[in-house]
Amino acid sequence: MNAPKIATADWQRTLNPVGGYFSSVNKLAILVPYITLVGLIGALSSIFMTIKKYRT
Repeated sequence: MNAPKIATADWQRTLNPVGGYFSSVNKLAILVPYITLVGLIGALSSIFMTIKKYRT
């Protein structure tokens, strides 16, 4: 059973990132859309429950 050698990985670990650059991340700017979405869902559900409560 002599299987032919297909391909071997020939790579080296680099210490520097390839392409782009590092910069600090504004965590609040990343979280604001999700916080807004949760607030909107909460507001709409409370309005819906209030309307449902007073209609019945």
